[in-house]
Amino acid sequence: MMRVVQWCCRVLGLVVLMGCLNGVVLAQDQAFDHAATGFELTGGHNFVPCESCHVGGQFAGTPTECVACHSINGRFNATPKPVEHIFTSERCDACHSTIGFQAVPVVDHHEVFGRCENCHNNIVVPGKPVDHIPAPNECADCHSDMSWQPVRFNHDNVGDNCVSCHDNFRAQGKPPNHIPASEQCGGCHSTVAFQPVIVNHDFVEGTCFSCHNNNIARGWPQDHIAVQPQCDACHRNTVAFAPVPAENVDHEYVIGACFDCHNNQVAPGQPMNHIPVREPLCGRCHSTEVWSPPERIDPDLLAF
Repeated sequence: MMRVVQWCCRVLGLVVLMGCLNGVVLAQDQAFDHAATGFELTGGHNFVPCESCHVGGQFAGTPTECVACHSINGRFNATPKPVEHIFTSERCDACHSTIGFQAVPVVDHHEVFGRCENCHNNIVVPGKPVDHIPAPNECADCHSDMSWQPVRFNHDNVGDNCVSCHDNFRAQGKPPNHIPASEQCGGCHSTVAFQPVIVNHDFVEGTCFSCHNNNIARGWPQDHIAVQPQCDACHRNTVAFAPVPAENVDHEYVIGACFDCHNNQVAPGQPMNHIPVREPLCGRCHSTEVWSPPERIDPDLLAF
């Protein structure tokens, strides 16, 4: 009887043991879904032993931020940010992926600190090319962090003169039909647009008539007195053509007789109390410098 009881106990224990082993096998057959924890294992994290993150079997409270593991003073033995890494925030996943640290597809410049040229210096990453226009190292003044092109120019920080860029190769420059002028484009043009133009005559070359010919710019009116095309001999004010002060009239450039202008219509002529003369040959007695008193009196002109 005792042997029967022992035999039954052994059989029962064997059944219980087999049931437990079967439960273990079933548990092992069911893969654990790590993504359900809110932290999906991708890339290199698929091959990391569980105890590397869950130290001492502690699952709750395991950090999910990269820097919690990948830092010199981190709680786990994971590869930290190297000392020569560019100056950035601790949001590693803004640029890196779990596949590998190298071959960063896109740099999130919102996480990068410091000036552009700290990295874009042609050593760490590509920087200003040798044929770049003369400009300081404030890259963000013109370029965006999305791409180098297109460029939004901020001329406030562009050095040298305009023609160093606006030479019809790098940028639109002076057209062939431009008026004769110096290379100081900023003397007349603004950096907002080429037109409209505020002409600064200090930078204009050539004679007045080369522009003021009624084709390029306003020139002689039809009722202008007969003169040689030397506008600035009389029109010495580049702000406005008229009025022309009498003392500014240079008679050396006036063509024709005095009476053509000094006829009391274009300019003052003989006054009512002028002595009687045979012909209005003003220059026979008067000087172009001073009307009165006359330099001399030509008796051949007197009408008495």
